[in-house]
Amino acid sequence: MLMMNAKQTFRIYFNGSLASVTNTLLKGVTPLWKNLRLLYLFTGTLFVITVSNVMKSSWSGDDWPNSQTPYWVKWRYGSLTPAHVWYEAQYWNNQWMQGQGRFYVVQWVESRFVFAYFRSLWQYKLLATGALLLAGLLFVYLLYKVSRSHSLTLLTLLFLSITIQFRRDFDPHIAFVFMVPSLLIKVFLAAILAHRSSQAKTKLRGVLLSILAGVIFFIGMATYEYAFLLFPIVLIAFMTGIVQLNETRVFEDTTNKYKRYLTKDLLIFLPVLISWVGYGLFVFGYLRAKAQGISGAYVLGTSLKSIRTFLSQLVPAWPLAVFHFSDLVPFGLNGGTEIFAIIFALAGAYLLYGLLAHTFGNGGIEYFHATKMVKPYYWAIVIIGVDLICSPAFMLSIQRTWWDRAGITRSYLGILIEELGSALFLALLVAFFIGKNVKAAAARTRKGKGGRK
Repeated sequence: MLMMNAKQTFRIYFNGSLASVTNTLLKGVTPLWKNLRLLYLFTGTLFVITVSNVMKSSWSGDDWPNSQTPYWVKWRYGSLTPAHVWYEAQYWNNQWMQGQGRFYVVQWVESRFVFAYFRSLWQYKLLATGALLLAGLLFVYLLYKVSRSHSLTLLTLLFLSITIQFRRDFDPHIAFVFMVPSLLIKVFLAAILAHRSSQAKTKLRGVLLSILAGVIFFIGMATYEYAFLLFPIVLIAFMTGIVQLNETRVFEDTTNKYKRYLTKDLLIFLPVLISWVGYGLFVFGYLRAKAQGISGAYVLGTSLKSIRTFLSQLVPAWPLAVFHFSDLVPFGLNGGTEIFAIIFALAGAYLLYGLLAHTFGNGGIEYFHATKMVKPYYWAIVIIGVDLICSPAFMLSIQRTWWDRAGITRSYLGILIEELGSALFLALLVAFFIGKNVKAAAARTRKGKGGRK
């Protein structure tokens, strides 16, 4: 009994102190942050600083041999021209199609043209930095369209600054011709277009946007096969758009007549579905069946080791998962501030949430709290996060070559996809747990202001 009373006393004291500190902080800084654009500028700047560390890296992974592309092309074809670069890309794509049953022709085209015409290291790294930055910004924009929550968008953008971590083995941020950021750009563009197609004013416009989304999504899958597993994100974006357009019928009509409208609207998504199914049948049903000699690295299978591999890959994308003491070096690849960045980001997330609640509590920006958010949108966000984290882990779990190699600190290129998902879930956790205390502080502040009047 005494122990219970002590715990209750501590909880009351802690929550009260936390609310008091928050209230004091908010009074001092709220006037500065009444412009929503400044909040995005602040979190966006932190993200830019994070991804700019790509510029510190050198040639890595396959990039060093592939950077010799212009010299190969000159040797094989006699001169470096766009047509000859195209022939070189098609040569390598045909080799991989026939030998390994893989189809990522877009990556071959992108990589050969990048290395042929952006030969300096700084030029290549600038492109890689821009691709990573664009992928992150499109991701948070998609989250806003699905959730309608500035709070979630800002918190996710903030946490991306600490979940993105550079690695010493297979790193998708600084190597492999920014293949993963490139596929993410296309997947998120397809999802955004699918969302817009579901809310188009005319059926023709909706179908055209859906066709465009399907084409871009196919190009994304033809960039790297991981995109095939991100289909749920495009589908969720489309379905969320339908729900948002039909909110009155969905949430107020108890006769369930709205289901007829939703079923009719789903037909607009058909081009994207055809794109996804068509790619799957072509690659997994046709190319892999005809492949002449699939190497051990690309042989798929399942065993008890698959479970261990899958579970181990749920961890590497979280902050400090690959921390090394050399990261504390001021000019290291991770900026030398990883631990301090985490502390700053957590404190910043708490303060940011408080600013949103305190400044815009009565309008403009909603409280993003998991228990208060409209359920369809909340679950849509959760499904997107689960797909981002679990699909790369699943991919490695069915590759035999990774059963004895993957671990908590060792992963592959899909880790960048997981980093986006972990940033999203960190934002949800902040909204769920810290949000209660901040909301209490904001409520006390408004009550106090009303009393003084």
